[in-house]
Amino acid sequence: MKLGIVGGGKMAEAIIIGVFSKKLFKPEEIMVGEISQERQEYLTNKFSVTVSVNNEDVVKDSNIILLAIKPQHFEVAAAGLKNKLSPTSTLISIMAGITIQKIQNLLNHNLVVRVMPNTPAQVQMGMSVWTCTEEVTVSQKMVTTQFLQALGKELYVEDESFIDMATALSGSGPAYVLFFLESMIEAGKSIGFSEPQATLLAKQTLLGTAQLVELSNKSPKDLRLEVTSPGGTTAEAIKIFEKKDLLSMTQIAVEAAFNKSKSLGQI
Repeated sequence: MKLGIVGGGKMAEAIIIGVFSKKLFKPEEIMVGEISQERQEYLTNKFSVTVSVNNEDVVKDSNIILLAIKPQHFEVAAAGLKNKLSPTSTLISIMAGITIQKIQNLLNHNLVVRVMPNTPAQVQMGMSVWTCTEEVTVSQKMVTTQFLQALGKELYVEDESFIDMATALSGSGPAYVLFFLESMIEAGKSIGFSEPQATLLAKQTLLGTAQLVELSNKSPKDLRLEVTSPGGTTAEAIKIFEKKDLLSMTQIAVEAAFNKSKSLGQI
């Protein structure tokens, strides 16, 4: 089994770490296509994988081909790869917004899996939502499931429209959480904590709460209500979030990301 990765950025790196951790591939079974000399040297030195500037070399003889390039670069890359893929290769795309139909048309290839992962895949705590064409076999679906489970959790959906939804929620979601974490740290500093103190308190609160949600049978709302005593300090803070309409702001932000994801497919 050979894995060819077109694009050697952060997500490609996360995937390499994940498949190594699960022993799905050996270094000699992976080839990465990357034009940046700095990234070529980095990937070769860190992972001992083969790196090439020629994407044709990458897809040749690869059982699984991962498209890990930016959506705006896809058409240029596709022009050099059309009709170069083995008809039996599973093509996995993690490009935001690029539809399965567009991938099929530009590459003349039918075994296509479309995935929206997220950056916690770098520590094998990712969330990947995926779908595929009818031509993808049961065994190829099983391999894809194993592949994505090496990055964290995965969810298969029948309807491709859910991929753009996932892009807006889980794909971009880590940035929303990190933005709120930044805000908590700044708020802690504003009331007198040093930056290291505020960072420790906010980070551990985030980590602990995530673990509490994971291990509890209760909903996030129920857990929040448990710690929100009427007339207490938490209730006072929640009042501000409600007054500023944090819920509507979040919905508007996610919808904006959703619409942007759909528009990328028109590029």
